[in-house]
Amino acid sequence: MTLGLLLAGTQAILRMPRMEDPSITIRTGIVVAFYPGATSDQVESQLAKKVEDRLFKFAEVRKEKTYSTSRPGLLFVNVELQDSVKDADEFWSKLRHDLNEARTEGEFPPGVTGPIVDSDFGDTVALLVAVHGIATVTGN
Repeated sequence: MTLGLLLAGTQAILRMPRMEDPSITIRTGIVVAFYPGATSDQVESQLAKKVEDRLFKFAEVRKEKTYSTSRPGLLFVNVELQDSVKDADEFWSKLRHDLNEARTEGEFPPGVTGPIVDSDFGDTVALLVAVHGIATVTGN
């Protein structure tokens, strides 16, 4: 009986469909801009508001989960996309293009470097290995 179970298990493992690298859609990105010499209030009023206005005109952006952090000379905007977005790479490309247009049109203050869109930081493949054992303890 043990040999039969061993053979059935081996056959099941060999025929089991598997996906080497599962596709995981990451719906989060970061927009970073550098504004050397500016205070956090200046970064907020002169840069963050303009970047957020550009972001929030896209229907793909989940407004309630998107937030910005202004620091002296630095802006971080954490952007989260709607669950309905199927092609996140297409959106990130549109966002990069839109922010580049804003920069070339002079919408941001002089001296601003960026904004830079980083959408690749979450591209990881996870591997979960679990070992489960049952121990029985007998007492006298």
